Amino acid sequence: MKKCTSNSSTVLAKNRSLKFLTIFSFFVLYFNSGFSQTVEGTVSDNLGMLLTAKIVFIASNKKNVVSEYCLALNGKFSYNLKKMYSEGLILKATATGYSAFETTITSTNKKDTLVYKITLIKEKIELLKEVIVKGKKKPFLVKKDTTVFRVDSYKDGTERKVEDLLKNIPGIDVNETNGTIKYRGKLIETVTIEGDNLFDYNYTIGTKNINIDLVDEIEAIENYSENKLLKGIEYSDKIALNLKLKKNITDITGSIDLGIGDKPDAKETPINTSVNLLAINTSLKSFAVSSYNNVGANLSPFDYYGNQINLEQLKEEDLYAQKVIPELSLPQVTNKNLSNINHQFFNNFNGIFNLNKKLLYIRLVSISCNACYY
Repeated sequence: MKKCTSNSSTVLAKNRSLKFLTIFSFFVLYFNSGFSQTVEGTVSDNLGMLLTAKIVFIASNKKNVVSEYCLALNGKFSYNLKKMYSEGLILKATATGYSAFETTITSTNKKDTLVYKITLIKEKIELLKEVIVKGKKKPFLVKKDTTVFRVDSYKDGTERKVEDLLKNIPGIDVNETNGTIKYRGKLIETVTIEGDNLFDYNYTIGTKNINIDLVDEIEAIENYSENKLLKGIEYSDKIALNLKLKKNITDITGSIDLGIGDKPDAKETPINTSVNLLAINTSLKSFAVSSYNNVGANLSPFDYYGNQINLEQLKEEDLYAQKVIPELSLPQVTNKNLSNINHQFFNNFNGIFNLNKKLLYIRLVSISCNACYY
C-alpha cells in the first residue's frame, strides 16, 4: 500500500508541473499576442507604380543595427513585429534607383494595425562640375631600369643650359673641364634626344648648348642599348641620358645668347654670344650651334686648356697612332685652371633622318668648325 501511495503522489506532482507549464506558456503567448504590432502598407513611385522594396525596422536607441526586416513584394507588405519597442522604432523603405523613405513609429504596444502608404522619389542624375585636384609631383620617378628626373623640380633659376641643370641632380656628376658626365659614379655612354642618338660620343655639344627651357624630363637609362631591337636581350652595363622635350611631335626652336661687357681699360670689348637651332619631328632631328667668345668660355667638346681628352677621343684612342711630336698642352696646376684661350669660334651641325620606324636611321654628317687663338 505504501508503494502504491508513493506512485500516486509522483504522478500527481507531474500533473501539477504540467499544468503550471501550460498556464505559463499561455500567459507568454497571450502577452506576446496582446502586445504584438502589425505593420502593413504599400510602396510605389510618384506615378503610382508599385515597387519591390526592402522594409527595415531600426530601434531608435540603436540606429546602426537593423532589428527586423521584411520585403514588399510587388509593392505590398504586412509584418508582425516580434517585440515591442518602448523607446520608438524607425521604419525605412529602400529600392534601387529611388531615394530612401524613413519615418518614426513612436509606439509599438497598440493592438491596432499600422498602415503606411509609402511613395519613393526616383533619384535624379546630376552632372557634377569638373573637379581638378592638383598635387605636387615627385621630383623623380623610377621605372624598372630608368629613372626619370622632372626638370622643374631641380631648377633654382640660375640654369641656362642642360649642363647647368645636370649639376643639380643627385647622382649625376659633370666634369668641369671637359663636360663628361657620370651617373652613380659611372661614365655615361651618350645623351639622346627623344631616344635618338644625335650626338654620339660628342654629347657635350648638346649638354653645353641646348637651352634647358626646351627640356621637360631627363631620363637616366641603365642597361642602355643603342639598337632598340636588342633592348632586354643583350647584356649591357652602359648608361645613357635621354632628354624628353616639352614638344616632341614637330618643333623648331632656336635661342640666342648675347653678352657684351664694358671695360674701359680693356684692349677689346668682352663678347660672349651663341646661337643654336633645334629641329624635331617624327622623321628628322637636327641641332646646329654657332658661338663666339673672347672671355675664355669653352662651348666645344674639346679641351684646349690642358691635357684632358674628350669621350670620343677616349673611345677611339686605340685606333690612332702614337704622336712623335706632342701637341701644345697647358698644364693644369690648380683645381680650377687659371689658364685659358681667350678667343673661341665654334660651329657644329648634327642630324638624324629616320626612313621608317622598322628601318635603321641615317646619321647625317656631323660637321664641326672650331677655331681658338690667343
